[in-house]
Amino acid sequence: MLAGVEPKLFPDILALIGEEHGQSEFYTSLMPIVPDLMSFIDRRAMIEDEKSRNAAHSSALNAEYEHKMAALTAEYERKMASLKTHFMSETSRLTAKVIDLNNRLALIELGDSKQAVGNI
Repeated sequence: MLAGVEPKLFPDILALIGEEHGQSEFYTSLMPIVPDLMSFIDRRAMIEDEKSRNAAHSSALNAEYEHKMAALTAEYERKMASLKTHFMSETSRLTAKVIDLNNRLALIELGDSKQAVGNI
């Protein structure tokens, strides 16, 4: 039916049928020419195009993953550095307190030995 028609005119012809005769007539006209229309489709190019789109989408997903992993790693490292600073500060504070307590014990022992010597 459409053998002599330029393939690029098919959309216009089908649109005209749909406008002039309604959807029912459009589908009735379309059904017998579907095999002819399908023969114009370059399936290999269509599959290659789909593969390209999938590869591009996969690359975009990988880039997004890498970006999010980098952000999470940076956040993790920042928190770990903050924890390390906190624990080192607490350790230093406790070490200073232990030194102070040892000095106080030494004074007590010195005082006890002075009292023991004084009582002799």
